Amino acid sequence: MALTTTDWDAQETAIRDALARLRELASATPPPPVHGVVDVVHGSAGAWHAWWTRGGLQQGADVSAIVPDLEPLLAIAAGDRDEQGRDLVTALASGRIRVRVILPSAARDDVRAHPVIEGLAHAGVEVRTGDARAWYFVVRDRIAVVPTTWDEPGDVDALVLSTPPVVAALGELYERRWAGASPWAAADPAEPVLLALERGLDDAEVAAELGVSVRTVRRRVADAMAAAGARTRYELAHLRATRRG
Repeated sequence: MALTTTDWDAQETAIRDALARLRELASATPPPPVHGVVDVVHGSAGAWHAWWTRGGLQQGADVSAIVPDLEPLLAIAAGDRDEQGRDLVTALASGRIRVRVILPSAARDDVRAHPVIEGLAHAGVEVRTGDARAWYFVVRDRIAVVPTTWDEPGDVDALVLSTPPVVAALGELYERRWAGASPWAAADPAEPVLLALERGLDDAEVAAELGVSVRTVRRRVADAMAAAGARTRYELAHLRATRRG
């Protein structure tokens, strides 16, 4: 029988409670000399290292991630992950790995995020937006990495879980989220311009923020007006507001 949304929310609550108990156990128990079924890693650097080494991305893998905070992706896109970041791009290009990412719906309205997300999609990452309340990632049939505090943003410690039933359960939870998320389509080049104008910036300020010329800003606004059938910028803004409801 298909599970309802309430069933899945109950499962997520149960997972959150189980993680709290695992965190207490991991804190009270000295780390073993070899990897056990639960390991604690520190911050995003530790999570990234687990992603790359424990997940076996060098050999090929199927990775699914939820990323509520765009900052880690912006850091990766800027090259802050150095050699491992370059290796990930190479692995994506080779087809050895599959990476899916769910970003928060707000990413669609974040002007600076658009080129980053487009770059990820171009590199081969499958991107959707939707419910991204807590970050975690699953490497199918291998590991799951979750924060020690389920819904706390920021650079928190994480648990690396390798027990097959736990990895499978988190994988099923991800599939539910993925099915309900919206695919990322190639962005309209006018959209970042219009979003910036809606924040109250003038043409010159928009051009400086996006790294384009004022002439390009005005051309993209004109293209958007023509596509919407608007005669003025005010009418275009009204049409966009009406579509959003």
